[in-house]
Amino acid sequence: MAPHPLDILSIEETAEARDIVASFHRDAVLSFREIYLEEPPKRQLIEFLAAEHAGKDAVRPNRTALVQYDVVESDRIPHYHESVIDLDEKKRISHAVVDENQHAGLTMYVPSYPL
Repeated sequence: MAPHPLDILSIEETAEARDIVASFHRDAVLSFREIYLEEPPKRQLIEFLAAEHAGKDAVRPNRTALVQYDVVESDRIPHYHESVIDLDEKKRISHAVVDENQHAGLTMYVPSYPL
């Protein structure tokens, strides 16, 4: 049975989101900060819930994951990225490199490469 649109991501979904993101950065070191459910748009969710509560067949919104991570390339400086991954279509649907003037939540960053 497919998970409810508001269920947290499973371990398998989290790993799949990670793997999709990693496929876009094959020549970089990645440090994942968070991977969690990106809730469906409110309109889609309301339609699904109304049909579900009425006992009707409902079109499930696609499961999506918000992935927050750092990309460390040859400059050895972590650059903060956010991607939204469509887990049903197995593709990235949005991506942003967060401006250097903005900061992610505090993360104890321990590089896995020699300085």
